Amino acid sequence: MVRYQRPPGHRSWPGLHAVPLAVSHMRRRFEAILAWYSLPTGYAAARAKRILGCPVVVSPRGGVLCPGRWEKADERTRAVVRAGYRGADRIVSISHYLADRVRAVCGEGEGGDAGLPPIDVVYNGLDWRALERERLATRASPPPVAAKVGDRPFVLHLARVDPIKNQTLAVRAVAAAKSAFEASGTLYVIAGVGGDLEKVRMLVTELGVGHIVQMTGEQVGSDKAWLLDRAVCMVTSSLDEGLGGVQIEAVCSGLPVLASDLPAHREVTGDLGVGRLFESDHLAAMAEGLRAMVRGDLGGYRERCLAVRERFSLDAMAAGYERGMLAAIGGKHPDTG
Repeated sequence: MVRYQRPPGHRSWPGLHAVPLAVSHMRRRFEAILAWYSLPTGYAAARAKRILGCPVVVSPRGGVLCPGRWEKADERTRAVVRAGYRGADRIVSISHYLADRVRAVCGEGEGGDAGLPPIDVVYNGLDWRALERERLATRASPPPVAAKVGDRPFVLHLARVDPIKNQTLAVRAVAAAKSAFEASGTLYVIAGVGGDLEKVRMLVTELGVGHIVQMTGEQVGSDKAWLLDRAVCMVTSSLDEGLGGVQIEAVCSGLPVLASDLPAHREVTGDLGVGRLFESDHLAAMAEGLRAMVRGDLGGYRERCLAVRERFSLDAMAAGYERGMLAAIGGKHPDTG
């Protein structure tokens, strides 16, 4: 791993990232370069590859490619993003949705493949076996968050607290579904910090759901493992996602998901049958989804999570990136000869 200080004005002049990359290459002589996102690192790597003489693989992970952010991006930003993906030797996307977005905004011709290198899809992965061991360990030795939440069942909303993650909608939906939460004694735990934290706290007070909504702040390590182990289900109300990491954490923990109906959520929660979708940014639809998850039998969703979680393993992710990197180095994909 190479760490470097970002040069001044790196957003205005994304090509500057090629300088520390070139210095590192002279010291280590990379066989290939893997860059997260096109802006700014993928663009810089693509610009530098002619001099460095090694292939570049760029991995789209959301960001400017998501429709809401692409619409707000200026033409220069869009040009940099396009140049980064078009200049790569291979693209490894974290979802089919983002692969399609790359084709839509960076490609040419019918289907959008013209002008772009080959695109692979490799889902984000995690070591779910290690996570399972950590979850089980919290049963014998509960972490501090256990005292905050207590023994009542709870729905978990694990995310940065900001407008894109849309916790304000979630709190309004809890208020609309209050009777279901009260009847079952279920809490709604929001774990995270961010710019909307105080706004969400005020909304909880305003709507009178402080006896249901618990805000635990940022949770990592054993605290996070305990939440994943004890929750009834995971909720994400995001307005924009490239994949949605909480879906992966939930599936790997055997935790059913209630998710806003975005393409990235549809790809995992919907297509794999590990949970339920609701119309994005729609209060009544989310409230109905919460009622269904709190009142319903979620055993089938849990079984499905455990059945499919291997495809989100760290080993599967590493193998996918290795195939992509080797294909870029050799000029062909090992699976196709």
